[in-house]
Amino acid sequence: MSTPTPKPPPTVLSHRGVDASVRVDGQKLPCFGIDIDKEKNLACCWIPSEDGKTFTVYCRAKSKIRLEGQIFFDGNRVCADVAHSRTPKEGIALLSFETCMVSNTEERPFTFAKIIDVDSDNEDANASADVKSPGTILVRIYRVRVLSGLYKYEHSEDREIVPSETPKVPEKRKKAGPSHATQ
Repeated sequence: MSTPTPKPPPTVLSHRGVDASVRVDGQKLPCFGIDIDKEKNLACCWIPSEDGKTFTVYCRAKSKIRLEGQIFFDGNRVCADVAHSRTPKEGIALLSFETCMVSNTEERPFTFAKIIDVDSDNEDANASADVKSPGTILVRIYRVRVLSGLYKYEHSEDREIVPSETPKVPEKRKKAGPSHATQ
């Protein structure tokens, strides 16, 4: 008697008409431990990561209105964009994030990085100030209405910038959470 082939894990996290996926080398990463919280309007999962691999975050929504997508890595906002369907008949809005500005003149691809352990009892002294939620990728999607005829995105001097150093997290904190961060 043959055993049934196990069903592969999903590669897309879906919630309220929005699909999100993370791709490495053009391939969607599998989603594990999917948890949908309808009260908090939140969908969560974990994905595998490999130190040094670049990745892209994709969002797709069946929507005739514009969507704003915001990406947060390790608790820090790294970029945002607005998307809308090209034609009302098509009704699909796409967002793709693969790089972020690290200065006024330089952008860098999203890259998985290993979290560096710091062995100390004083977690506050050793934890990187820029790491609020190590190992997380958060995608926020909002329906927006653009009131002017032309949407213009301008960089400002006070925007948040991705930390350029590899996050350092105390060993005790790491044992309770993920093993990779993003750069």
